[in-house]
Amino acid sequence: LGMGEGNALTEFFGTKSTARNVVFVIDNTGSMASGGLETVIVEMLKTVEALDSKQRFYVYFFSDQVYPLFYPQTVNTLIRPNSANKQKLRRWLDTVEFCTGGVWQLTQALEAAYELDPDVVYLLTDGRHWGAVRADYKVEAVKNLRSRTNPHGIPVHTLCMGCQTDFDRENLAQVAEVNGGTFREVAVSPAMV
Repeated sequence: LGMGEGNALTEFFGTKSTARNVVFVIDNTGSMASGGLETVIVEMLKTVEALDSKQRFYVYFFSDQVYPLFYPQTVNTLIRPNSANKQKLRRWLDTVEFCTGGVWQLTQALEAAYELDPDVVYLLTDGRHWGAVRADYKVEAVKNLRSRTNPHGIPVHTLCMGCQTDFDRENLAQVAEVNGGTFREVAVSPAMV
């Protein structure tokens, strides 16, 4: 995957991939406050701006529910990075709010991303969702994320912004590993705090 005609380099927080179709799965829970979400938005706009006309992209936010691209006027397919769509993306990103949420919405967002059959998925979170559920559910939820069916072998690159525990880091690293991706820790921009 990622080597067909029309593919080009994509880079998100320093994680590079050759891909024609790119999906971002982004945490917008309250723990991403204090500059986290703002840092993500700036980097996403930079990444989309660098896409070429043959590439396509899509964005899911997850918190209390999964928020598809341009919610509540959702589109259901990957879109081109043309001027109109970039402008619409900027306006939509200005409306994204912090909400509560957990690992179940993260799982739903990844499943939705797989259904778009992209060449790569970038998953960015602080990993705190596992701490919000009972211990027995937590173990099952993490197991599902690690073993969730990914029928096309889509690479999932995980990015941890503000992970506070080794448990969260290890789980995100394993989600990347079992899905053929890479794991990276990224920092909140001081200018965005």
